[in-house]
Amino acid sequence: MVGRAMRLFLTRLMLLGKGAVRRLSVQHLMDRFGKVGKEVYLNMPVVVHQPESIYLGDYVGIGENVVLRGAGGITMGNRVLIATGVAIVSAGHPLVPPRWGVDVLKPIHIGDDVWIGTNAVILPGVNIGNGAVVAAGAVVSRDVPSYAVVAGVPARVIRTIEPPKETRGDAAGFDSVRQSQ
Repeated sequence: MVGRAMRLFLTRLMLLGKGAVRRLSVQHLMDRFGKVGKEVYLNMPVVVHQPESIYLGDYVGIGENVVLRGAGGITMGNRVLIATGVAIVSAGHPLVPPRWGVDVLKPIHIGDDVWIGTNAVILPGVNIGNGAVVAAGAVVSRDVPSYAVVAGVPARVIRTIEPPKETRGDAAGFDSVRQSQ
């Protein structure tokens, strides 16, 4: 009986088309996250470990081939952009042996209005301040101040950004900015 029910389900899924399968898998994954704000987009494929320890704010966009390892906890603020190929890893291994079977868990906090460029790597225990930009290919092993641009391996501050005079703060203000563009 279970086999027949599964065949029926798969047949209905195939009739809905390939896009429906993608929507179902994305929704199933997002249901497992610790928290998901409004208008969060995952561009599959995305690899997620321990989604229950990952908290996403409002208006978060996550590109293709992103890896989120949430064992130590990952928290993202609002209006965060994660480009293709980024790895955000909140678990590692100790420097001193033994390493096998020993995990070091450290939370990662990503503030509001952060942009993380293609193929950047965010390592355990890092805090990225509001308005910061992480350049493509950067390896972030230390905290990033608010409104800083970091680049390189290891990532270093290469410039600062002038904070906006007026913050968008609430989602209503953000929606009006989006509609006017």
